[in-house]
Amino acid sequence: MQIGSRRILGSMLIVVLLSLLCYGCSKDENPEVDDLIVGTWVWVETINAWSGVKYTPDSEGYSKTSIYKNDNTVDSYKDGDLVQTESYQTREKVYNPDDPNSETAMILIINESESYFSIRNDTLTISQAHVDGPAIFFKRIE
Repeated sequence: MQIGSRRILGSMLIVVLLSLLCYGCSKDENPEVDDLIVGTWVWVETINAWSGVKYTPDSEGYSKTSIYKNDNTVDSYKDGDLVQTESYQTREKVYNPDDPNSETAMILIINESESYFSIRNDTLTISQAHVDGPAIFFKRIE
């Protein structure tokens, strides 16, 4: 084998190894942030972060449903009537980008207003407690 052929073969081997390394580091095991929120969510309660007062459909006399769609729009219903359609975005926020083990938060953006959100056991929590806003809890129905 000539020196030129060895260099080409060595370069190809490096490219293949780097490709495998990058593929192995991809986050394909985790669902996209947008996919997590897509679905139909029924309002369960809102807790005022400042006062601790709880509001529920029973205490307020109405129900709310939010339907987050794949096209990044959310339809909001009150007592079954569509009251608003808005666009939304989601993103992850890394608390310390320099630390590979740093915690991340999920951010929901509607009308340029950012809220933290989490989903656990089919419960969606949207929180603005970081600015003394409410925490709103929804239950997934679809």
